[in-house]
Amino acid sequence: MNFSEDKISEVISANIKNVDSLFVFPTDVVQTSWINWAIKNPDESGVRAFNLDQFTAWDKFKSDYLKASDENLICIPPVVRKVFVQKILSENNEMHFFKRIVSSASEFKDNVFSFTDWIAKILPSLKLWNEHFEKYCAAGKIPDDEDDDYKKLFELYKEFLKQNNFYEPSYLDSNFKKNEKQIFIFYPEILEDFAEFQNILCAEENVTLVCIPKNAQSGRCVFYNDARKEIRMLVLRLRQLHLEKIDLRTVAVNVPCLENIRPYLERELSIYSVPFTVRAGVPYTKNCGGDIFQKIKDCASSGFSYDSVRSFLLDGYIPWKNFDLNERLVRAGNEKRCVCSYEEGESIKDIWLSSLDDESAEKEFYLKIKDTVLQFENASSFQKLKFAWDNFKSKFIDEKKFSEERYTTTDKILGRIITDLNNLVSIERDYLSKINYKLNSAFDFFINEINQKTYTPNEKKYGVNIFPYRLSVCADFEYQFVINATQRDVSVPFRKLGFINDVENVRCLN
Repeated sequence: MNFSEDKISEVISANIKNVDSLFVFPTDVVQTSWINWAIKNPDESGVRAFNLDQFTAWDKFKSDYLKASDENLICIPPVVRKVFVQKILSENNEMHFFKRIVSSASEFKDNVFSFTDWIAKILPSLKLWNEHFEKYCAAGKIPDDEDDDYKKLFELYKEFLKQNNFYEPSYLDSNFKKNEKQIFIFYPEILEDFAEFQNILCAEENVTLVCIPKNAQSGRCVFYNDARKEIRMLVLRLRQLHLEKIDLRTVAVNVPCLENIRPYLERELSIYSVPFTVRAGVPYTKNCGGDIFQKIKDCASSGFSYDSVRSFLLDGYIPWKNFDLNERLVRAGNEKRCVCSYEEGESIKDIWLSSLDDESAEKEFYLKIKDTVLQFENASSFQKLKFAWDNFKSKFIDEKKFSEERYTTTDKILGRIITDLNNLVSIERDYLSKINYKLNSAFDFFINEINQKTYTPNEKKYGVNIFPYRLSVCADFEYQFVINATQRDVSVPFRKLGFINDVENVRCLN
């Protein structure tokens, strides 16, 4: 492996004429910006035409070139990785083989599945951890309980991969796909998982790491006393660029914690008439019909409390078939004080059933609602969850209304969510059916998945590009601004083995 601190433009210009050159960028945004640079600046790039396949992003590079030599092995899907974690957590509830990373106390037994995402995220890094751990033990040092837990988790995961013909890309020792490509990986320091593949790439002579220059020119740093003033001054600067006829498509604003600052930034940009486009997704479940599944879950988990039923039935983002009947049921619940269900002896009394008048339209409607909601809660598989959604949609949603402007976004987001559910059904059919484990709750698993997804509208707007921080780092923009730049939020290099504390990290890596 070779190293370079040359500028990105210089590396591209010197190698783009070689059709075997492959330029690997941290993100799709960066990749696209340098493709545009090469096209718009033929005098600098040295070419007027080139193969777009010479440019790729890190994630796609991994999937295309870091593969198992055994073609019968399958790269483990992220969903299956999480199913493995739930399986291990369930077994730990019975056998208590984890001592530190997960509590084995009986009072926390029902909450252990909240660790699923965290453990699933660290699994690819455990091979790197294990290498350092073995060196640590070879030096005669004694591991602690946390070390034993990670070692146990690593061995269980390796066995799981072997038994089910899966592979984890970062666990393969020398699996780099042999080819004649001359590969240039730009700024590996800012790739979160680069350390997991570093040993693989180091052994290849045709790989060059283009690192951040040590003597790189620093940007100008301006301190403001409060965020409101910082946003105002940024927008005034952007307005000045706009008045100077600068092409705002060449301007990028990077924002750590964009979700929190976005409303204030958009308001100021609108007030000063600065064109902009936000290059970040909107959560499936925020301010749209995508949270209907969470509201269904709230109804079931709260025993159909009045607040959960009201929130569910009065969701204005959903095109209900009979919204008047929804309102009538909520109004009847308010009049009859249907606050929540209650225990009587060893049974749970449904306050709605005991309060609503027999043979009334409201009671009949409530029974339909309750039966449909419980289908979601009791679904033992993703296939049954899909059936529950189809049943709910046919009974309560007027699909013709999706063509109305007010429901357009809901239609798109629900379409994405159901596509994700169909993917889960496919994974369940192809892979999960072979694993001897039943999910603790298919509905909870599904809700957790969609809570982490975002929807990015395909908007072709002209204006300043607003990015989440890091997304456009090393991209070719004439102007780059970073706001809310606290020391915690704007660190560039990722720390190896970030899942262990600072003391353990230093001890392990040294």
